[in-house]
This record gives sequence, C-alpha cells and structure tokens, in this order.
Amino acid sequence: MQRWITGVLALLAAAACLSAAEVKFVAKPAAVADGTKVKITFELSAPTDVAVGIVNEKGVVVKHLAGGMLGEKAPKPLARGKLAQTLYWDRTDDLGKPVPAGKYTVQVQAGMKPTFERIIGRQPKALSDIGGLTVGPGGELYVIGWAGIWKESYKPAREIVVFSREFKYLRTILPYPGDLPYDRIKGVRPVKLADGAYVPRLYYAPGHRNYPGLSGRPPRQSMLVTPGGDLLFFSTVGHSPIQMVRIRAADGAIPEPFEMLKFPVKGGYAFGWPQLALSKDGKYVYAGGFITEDHAKKKDAGLLNHAVYRWKLGSKDAPEVFAGEPLKAGGGKDLFNQVHGVAVDGEGNVLVSDFGNDRVVTLSPTGKHIGEFKVDWPDHLCVDRKRGTIYVVCVDKSNQDRGGGRILWKKKKLVKIKSWKDPKVLGEIPLQPRRGAHYAKPVIALDEEADSPILWIGGGANGSISRIVDKDPGGKLPDAEPMGAGSLFPKSQVSVEHLAVDPVTERLYVREFYKGYVAGGWRAYDGATGEPVKLAGKLDGADLQVSLDGHIYTYKTSFNWRKFKRGGAWIVRWDRDGNPVPFEGSDSNVSQLMPHDDKEIKARFVDREGVHGFGLSRNGEVYVIYSSKDRTSNPMWMCVVGRDGKVKKEKLLGLTPACCSPRVDRDGNIYVLDNAIPKGMPAAPPDFAEALKERYNCYHGLFGSVVKFPPAGGGVYHTSIKVRGGKPVSRAPEKPLGERVECDSGTGPCVVDNAVWIKPYASPTPGQDKTCICFPARMSLDRYGRIFVPVAPARRIRVLDTEGNEICVFGRYGNADNGGPSSSRPMKGVPMDWVYNVAASDRAVYLADTNNRRVVKVRLDYVAAAKCPVP
Repeated sequence: MQRWITGVLALLAAAACLSAAEVKFVAKPAAVADGTKVKITFELSAPTDVAVGIVNEKGVVVKHLAGGMLGEKAPKPLARGKLAQTLYWDRTDDLGKPVPAGKYTVQVQAGMKPTFERIIGRQPKALSDIGGLTVGPGGELYVIGWAGIWKESYKPAREIVVFSREFKYLRTILPYPGDLPYDRIKGVRPVKLADGAYVPRLYYAPGHRNYPGLSGRPPRQSMLVTPGGDLLFFSTVGHSPIQMVRIRAADGAIPEPFEMLKFPVKGGYAFGWPQLALSKDGKYVYAGGFITEDHAKKKDAGLLNHAVYRWKLGSKDAPEVFAGEPLKAGGGKDLFNQVHGVAVDGEGNVLVSDFGNDRVVTLSPTGKHIGEFKVDWPDHLCVDRKRGTIYVVCVDKSNQDRGGGRILWKKKKLVKIKSWKDPKVLGEIPLQPRRGAHYAKPVIALDEEADSPILWIGGGANGSISRIVDKDPGGKLPDAEPMGAGSLFPKSQVSVEHLAVDPVTERLYVREFYKGYVAGGWRAYDGATGEPVKLAGKLDGADLQVSLDGHIYTYKTSFNWRKFKRGGAWIVRWDRDGNPVPFEGSDSNVSQLMPHDDKEIKARFVDREGVHGFGLSRNGEVYVIYSSKDRTSNPMWMCVVGRDGKVKKEKLLGLTPACCSPRVDRDGNIYVLDNAIPKGMPAAPPDFAEALKERYNCYHGLFGSVVKFPPAGGGVYHTSIKVRGGKPVSRAPEKPLGERVECDSGTGPCVVDNAVWIKPYASPTPGQDKTCICFPARMSLDRYGRIFVPVAPARRIRVLDTEGNEICVFGRYGNADNGGPSSSRPMKGVPMDWVYNVAASDRAVYLADTNNRRVVKVRLDYVAAAKCPVP
C-alpha cells in the first residue's frame, strides 16, 4: 500500500512543475540505423520527465516512443534508475503501420513547463439564463447569471458580470478576482494551500460555489447598488430562507464577516422572488414579493406575503412592515393581495405591484396610500425618477399551469405607463417565454440617467438580455433589441463542460454537458488559433473521444424510452467533420446497446445519473462505463465494445457511482477516476484538513483517486450498501481477481480489487456525503503516456505517468478577468476556476474552465529540448 501513496501528502504544495529547474542534456539525442530499427540515445543531467517522439516533415508526431519520469520507477520502455537512455524505433507509426518514406526527426523534450497561452470560446455577452439585473452609477449594468454547466441553471455556479451603458463588458465581480489580497477576500474564508496560495472555500459542491448560502436555483433575484458602493442582492438558498448578500460593486471584494442577512417576516423567514428598491435618501431598502415560511411548506407556492417591508441599510435588525398585513389578503387603502414588486419614484413615493388586485398602488414615504391605477397582473416594475414613466412586467395569472407544484407563467408582457398621477397606457410589448423556461418570470432594470432612458430586460424578450432605448418617454413603447444571448454569438460557448482534442489536427471539440440523451451541442475550434471551425456534419452525443486513426466516437443514451423507442446507451462513430462512419463490417455508425434491463428503461431510470465516460484503446476498442439494471445501490460497470460496434465483454470492471473517465494505455492497462481513498488516508488533501473537520463541509466524498487496473480488469466495490427495505449488503465479489485494498468513499466503505496502483487525490465528482453524479470529471491520457488529472477544489492539474510518478502540478485560482498579459487582471501561472475536464494533445493541454465559461489553453513548454535527424 505504501508504494501507492508515497509523496501524495505534498501534492498541492507547489503550483510549479517538479522538474529540476536547471536540467540539461549531458548527451543530446543521437540516432543510428540498427538493422531494420533506429537506435536512439540521449542523457540528461538530473532525474526529470521526458517525452520522446518521432516527428515527420509536417511537425506531426507519428510515433510516441516514451513518456514519463526518469528514475527507479520509470515507465517502459525507459530504462529504470538511469539518466542515460537507449530506445529503439521500428519505423512504424502509433498504429503499428510502416511510415512512408520521408524525413523524420527524433524529438526529446525534458522538464515539462505548462504555460498559459490563450482563452478559447469566452464571450461574456453569450449569456444563457439571467437571474437579476440592476443599474448602478454611470449606467453600469449588473447581471446575475449562471456560469458553467446546465445553462437552464439547475446546478451551475453563480456569476455577477458588469457591462457599460453601451453593453461593453467591464468586469466580473462574482466570483471574485484571483489577484485580490487576502484581506479583501477573508470574509468567505478561502483555503490556504501549502505554497501560500489561496483558493475559494467550497460551500455547495454540485454547483461548485465559493460563497456561503449561494446555492439553490432561484429563477430570479433583485439587486441594487448602495450609495456606499456595495452591491446588495437577495439569495434563495435552495428551499432555505432568503438572505441578503453584500459585496463590493467595484471589484467583488468581500467584507468580513461575509454578510448573509436572513429576512425574518411574519409567518417565518422569507422565501420567494422579491424586488428591492432604494429609498430616495439612500437610507432604506424596500422589499416586496415574499413567500412566508408557512406558505413555503405548502404545495401552493403561489400564496405570497401580502406586505411591503422596509429595512434600514446596514442594520442588524429585522425588516419592518411598511404597508399591508403579511398574512392577510385584501384591498382598499390598507391591504394588498400578493405583493409582487416595489419601486421608488423621484419624490420618494413607493409604488407597489398588487398582483392579486390587478393594480399598482402608490404610497407616500410615510406609507400612506396616495394613489393607484389599474394594471392586469402587475409583477416587477421600474419607475423613471426623472420623468415619472413607469414600466411594469405583467404575467397572466389566468394561465398558471401547475406541474409538480410549479407555476408556469406562460403569458408575459411589458406595459408602459405615463405616470402614476396620469396612468395612461402608452404601449405594451409581449415578452415571450424561452423554450423550457415558462416558469422564469422576466427581470428588468432602468437606466434613468442616460440621455434617453434605457430599460434592460432579462429572461423574457428575444434572448437572455434585451434593451429598450426609450427615446420618446411620452410615446409608445419601442420593441426590445436583443443584446446578450448565446444565439447572438455563435462563435462562443455559453458554458463549457466536456471537451476533447484531436492531437494530429489540434482541433478542439467543446460542448455544454446536459445528459446523454440530449442531441448535438458540439462546437469545434482550431486549437492553434482559437478560432471556430465549421463542421460539415452535426456531432451528436454527450461525450466525445478522438481515436488514433482520427475517427470520432460519441456516447448517447435514451433517457425517455417512450419517446426514443430505444433503451440503454450506445456509441456512435463519425469522421473528423461530424459525418457518420460505419463500424467495421457494419452498415451502421451506431453500436450495439450497452447491457440493460427493459423494465428499468421503461421506468426512465437507465443512465439518469449522467455520463461517466468512455475510453479508446489503440486497437480501436471502446471501454464504456454504463449503469447497471440494479438501481438499489446504483453500481456501475465497464464493458468493451469491439471495432465492429458489438459488445465484446459486458463486465470488465465493477465500479461505484462516482466512477468516471476510463482511459486505456498502449499496453491495454485501464485508468479510472473513482472516489475511493485507501483506508488510513485523509478524505481530502492536507491543505483541506481544516475544512474537512467543520460540522458542515462540502469536501467529504469530493476527493478520490486515479486507479490503474491491468487489462484483465478488477473493480471498485461497496462493502456495505443499505438496500432499500433490506439489510446492508456487499457488492464485492467473494473471490477477488487479485490483491484487494480496503478503502473509504463518499458513499461508504469499499474495496479496490486487482489494482496496479491507487493514486490519491483527484476529484471525480462533486461530493457532499451523497455523491452528486451528474457531472463526472474527465482526465486525459496523452499518447506519450502522461495522465492529466483535475483536482478541481484546489484549482490544480496533476500530471502523472503510467507508473504513478508525479511529473507536475500546475494551476491557480482566477476568475474570468484573470489570464495572461493581455487580460484585464493578468496573473502569473495558469488561472482557472473549477476545471473538471481536461484534454491533452502533443503540444498543449485544454482545460474546461467551467465557472469562467471558457476554455484555457496551456502550452506544454520544456526546460530542455533537442532534436536529431533519423538516418
């Protein structure tokens, strides 16, 4: 066991590679003919990593001879314990085929130095789902959006981006920039790594969120900028009460302590989707649109709190009732029936959307009823303080379809009113719901300081963000102009999850992950330039890998058997441009189904938990992880699909629900990520020991290991699983295939059977006692035999060789503004925020920087490199 875990305790101690800084060639590479082979020799001055390949005239590596660390455990064919090396090339390529005549070069690179090169696919305006808007001083527009995976905002990380009045991107303030000093971020208690770097503490694992309380999936939120330069916004924490959050509007710095003020209201704590408004003197915050705790516990979420609340800015006291009675619906001058929104006019009066009474009520600064006017289904609203114009979002309460207790607001419109004193309707436009998001009511914000008032609309008008420049405040309402949406920027990614690279062409394939049954979504980029590439066909599938011969394989499942009339999961074969290519000896590019059970498929359970990945062997076989028909413990299996598309072996490896990312080396050894940690090892790296001890933490079950199995197979099995309605059972076979190692995991005790080695730590899936298995990771095994392993919570990438030797560790925390010298906030190293998926070519590593909605390209430089011609 000790041989498997030696050295891992310091794996995060440095962000730089571990190669000797002054390594050099004692003897540069030389090549001589040796019969039908080529004999290659070289010698280095110190133990370091090497990558040895044969390069053709076009600069393409046609044969990857060796890669890994020199030393006592050097991987084959490198000689162990020696700095002088002798290798042989048989004049064939990686597929074993003779290379054509031509000029070839031996290339030896030593001492890997990963170097930030560029950002690919990042476009801040390519927004997908908007949760909140507000306008600050100078017309700056603040947008709460959803970074990362699942653009419909189920579990992605939250982001707040800032645009100018002209919709020019300015900055990202949540998550905070990586170059802020500790004193300005200590409010969220970042984790200090051994090398002194700070990374955000994890407060919600499935959404990889860096702030306490910012979890859940609120459809919309309200924000405002205070006179003191703070950004306030409400946050719904899953099914927990609403809390008010404060960060600095200028750069996202976090006060200490981090303020999460819960809003107690009559009937319990506040829930719902309120609107905030600042009083004219800047001393108070008005809020309306709450659901009380009593109502939140009921299935009917449409019952709102019927009061307007007022809170003194900066106070620790609970908000007070400003008007209405919280739990009493009514009308007239004293009561409301479902308060949905509030706004403050230029005189300090408070306008209230009284949704249930189809009216907007005007209250004086003292709370006295001074006017009202009729509006159908008023929701959030804005008031032009200079001109008196009122803009009201309306959602048709007569068309509230209920599905599972959810209200689907299908009919929406925007209405323009001249003023509350002269409530003439000047015009209206429809706000069409986006497909699949009927429940998402629009959010609006008004820039009244512009020469012509600008109304920003999110989530309801022709895209994610639209703009109305109202050049005639007394005239009718102009149409909305789409400004920020993924559909407007086809060259960019709305979010980034899975990616793969063709090492020969350096073509990068990227997509947002949803689930295996969702079609399409893959985009291609030229990795060398970062420019998009148009594909001739449409690549369909959830996961993707490129084979040695240049074919593309993707993975699909049928989540809904009734719709697709096809159960289980399967592999699809394509050419580089997305055109179908049949399997060998077949007329179809679709493989045989993975083993499955029809009853489970019809119950819509197979592969519901997400896509765990597949790997390709050199001989063209596909190693696929699929879910078993037995859902009681949710076990996983790996099967082998042959070159003909038929299942060759059903159960090569048994695995836990947290397994993912199978990779196969040139000798047929198999590597997987799983959250098994050898018994006696901490559940997280030492840098996270303090966080792991907290009563509530998100790191338990988050970390796992890279496990290497021989071609014969093996497995990771639970040893104590509680089956529903029965006693705990073990999933481990009675007779182990080889040596069995006891381990722990986030889902209980387990054993690893017949492993060659186990290497903690990696991050297979977001844990949290119960494993979140929707978003499993992807490591990369390049053609030299180097394994690039994501350690997402540490914002680091580990590089191993096939013997488990540590080659390198690189990466540091940074937000979307942190990058290379040309970025707005340049940082040394490789900035990233939550990388789960990695793809490596011969020349670079591509990182799916999920929270930052971008791909980071890392160039593989070396301390020493030399070439020689092949005779």
